[in-house]
Amino acid sequence: MITAAARSIAPNTDVDSVRENLVTRVLQRYPATCIMVVPYLLLVIPQAVWYQNPRTYFLVGLIGLALCGAGLIETALLKLRPLYPQLTDRVSANSRYPRILLIARPVAIIGVAADIVSAAAGGGGIGTQITGRAATSPLVPILTPLITWKYMALALFASACLGGLMNKSSFYRWTAAIMGAQFVVAALSAITAPMVNFFSFIILACMLLGLFRARLAVTLSLILLLAWPAIFAVRNQIREDQGITVSTEVTAQERLRFDTQITEVDKYEVPARVPGFITPENILRYGLVPRALDSSRPILATGGLVSDYIGGSRTNSYSFLPLGNLYFFTGPYGVMLFYSLWALALALLLRTGQGPGPGRLMLLFVAIAGPLSWTSSYPESVVGYLQSMVAMLPVFGALRLFGRDPESPDA
Repeated sequence: MITAAARSIAPNTDVDSVRENLVTRVLQRYPATCIMVVPYLLLVIPQAVWYQNPRTYFLVGLIGLALCGAGLIETALLKLRPLYPQLTDRVSANSRYPRILLIARPVAIIGVAADIVSAAAGGGGIGTQITGRAATSPLVPILTPLITWKYMALALFASACLGGLMNKSSFYRWTAAIMGAQFVVAALSAITAPMVNFFSFIILACMLLGLFRARLAVTLSLILLLAWPAIFAVRNQIREDQGITVSTEVTAQERLRFDTQITEVDKYEVPARVPGFITPENILRYGLVPRALDSSRPILATGGLVSDYIGGSRTNSYSFLPLGNLYFFTGPYGVMLFYSLWALALALLLRTGQGPGPGRLMLLFVAIAGPLSWTSSYPESVVGYLQSMVAMLPVFGALRLFGRDPESPDA
């Protein structure tokens, strides 16, 4: 049922029809496949070909394993109900929460504030990465669960926009403000990977829902690429100011050679038996029990374990990126299984019932930003997703109590 407010807004909504955008149509039919493969097709494989990486065929084969896992599942599920077949379906699924903006705005402010304060207190910073020890500030374990609220806030804003409760200009302003905060976090932490991940997440999530056109996505990507040398130089200067030695041999361009970072995994027998690697029960412990209630557990530092295994030091950190890490720890079948399960999860979120309302969009956005991100780290991304689900409970409760129309059925 569509509320009277939604009816008055729906005819004037500026959300473009899905059928008018071929890229969005492909994304909606193969979401897990596209989210996984697009960054590799646009950035990683071209560099491997341009610089004649001798392991390019291995890289293509590794991406092919993930494509098989996700693509086969999503092809088999194509006959399920399509995502928002009509504009009225989008409005109906997302207009049942007329007070959603009263929840989205404070969630955004709290999430961004927690992110900035946590970074200022040493949480997730370069010092933590080098030492392998958790930040000493008592604020960090308290704020960590709230950091992912920025993704949930964007999901709520997207829901409001799809439901005709918020115009696209306002959505863009909030998105730009949260994106801008990521530059502050990067400056405080001296780590740029989360910022790059956030840009990728915004582009893919918004294109999936038809909120970004391909032209806008390309423009944002070009801006980030053109700004990368300056961002890299500022990051290095911040690290040097903190007394951290920065290699002068690694240029901004070489830092983007993700193809060599991934294909290093081809040197090792898989699945690797790495001493100290997290067990399945500990994934649940780290994911579901807040550090504030379990302060004695060691920090999860898979990068240090990988560095030690390949001949480096535990005080250093190395990652083969999520695809390479998956292959390293679980082997080829693990890669296929991982992306198969996430393809199934996204199908359940996007294609069942009437269509995704704000609750399912929050779960979707956190998945895109975490386990399905091309810059994340396995298994930290899985742990992070579980932590986000716990942190999501207050937002779910607020939606249920204050956001929805009491006369509407559940979304």
